[in-house]
Amino acid sequence: MNSQLGNRHNTLPSTLSKAVLTMQIISIALLFGAINIAVILVVMTMMRDDAVLKTNLDPLVIVVLGVAVMSTVVSVVLPSMLRRSAEQHASEARKLRDDANHPTIDPLAPLTEPEALMLTRYQTAHIVGAALLEGPAMLAAVVFFITSNAICLGIAVFMILLLATRVATQSKVVTWMEHTIRHAA
Repeated sequence: MNSQLGNRHNTLPSTLSKAVLTMQIISIALLFGAINIAVILVVMTMMRDDAVLKTNLDPLVIVVLGVAVMSTVVSVVLPSMLRRSAEQHASEARKLRDDANHPTIDPLAPLTEPEALMLTRYQTAHIVGAALLEGPAMLAAVVFFITSNAICLGIAVFMILLLATRVATQSKVVTWMEHTIRHAA
């Protein structure tokens, strides 16, 4: 057996619940990183002697707004494309299941290799999507610190809230896997 292939399979998730826990840990770490940076920069901004909030649309604010909008769109589109790439593994998973028309994924049961490969694609998509939201949140917080512009603070808060809604849950992942296997060719 090829040693590279053997190593790859050792890194596949063994159960869905373990994979979801990994996604949750990474998502929450990204979320709290953005929150911590934002809070520190807001406090530092407000502690200035000349702390006055602005709301003008200067060029830097427009850049932050553009980055936030583009990142939000890409955080939906790119993970969707990555999850669709799991369909080849879903058809293999479907062949291995007796309940292919109405699959039931047990989060604690061992995954078949195709299911584990599907889940790995989902994990990658999830982490990429979360990272695409964390970056603009931090950028907006930094620009708020530089400019004292409340619009940037609003963007940072919005991106952090959006990131918080994207934390993986077992039910979301199970629903996605069952749906993908059910509709596999």
